Amino acid sequence: MNLIRIFTTAFTLSLMTISCLGQTTFYAADYSINKEKAQDQYYKVEQNKDTIIIQERGIFLTNPSIYAFSESKMDSLGYISIEIAFDNGEIKSNVTVNRASHNNKLYYSFLNGKLVDSLMIADSVTLLFDGPNPTFDALNSRFLQHNKTESVTLGLINWISGTLSTEQAYYIIGKSEVAIHKKETKRISFLFLNENDILPHSCYQNKESYKFRKVETLPIQLKK
Repeated sequence: MNLIRIFTTAFTLSLMTISCLGQTTFYAADYSINKEKAQDQYYKVEQNKDTIIIQERGIFLTNPSIYAFSESKMDSLGYISIEIAFDNGEIKSNVTVNRASHNNKLYYSFLNGKLVDSLMIADSVTLLFDGPNPTFDALNSRFLQHNKTESVTLGLINWISGTLSTEQAYYIIGKSEVAIHKKETKRISFLFLNENDILPHSCYQNKESYKFRKVETLPIQLKK
């Protein structure tokens, strides 16, 4: 059995175990740079029989009118789609990345509805994606959770141009901690996990840090 089949089987079993009836959980997070709080962030996690969907909205403390949103959708094969939207009054972009319906190794990216790039990988390559918050690291870690250490290809999304690129990342997965080395961009991440939660309770990446907590409801609408 090859590695991709092992990952697929493990992730499918995990999904069936934790979300066979569907579950929605809300989180709030404090996002800090150099220990100074920069954003309030809000998350919605939907766990269904076959998919996990995570939405995130960041509120900039220096300018709450900025709109920053992301959504990721994953199944047993990897990412189905990703959306990253940003609007600060000067830059307005909506980037979506979709897996091809006929080939799960092919992705297309769109900027404001127009096709701008594509990414094709070999069957032997494990492709996951990185994004603007640690939910991508959390989803990737869950996808890889039954393989304790693994080098994977990360898809990188330029949220201004919509173009795609890749870098190699090395995941070391423990029982309640994950360490990630993203080689080309020289980022090192640490996630500290709760046993039955998709999202970590805290995360650190270079000068950035996140503190998560569950909440009953969200004070804002995540997606416009």
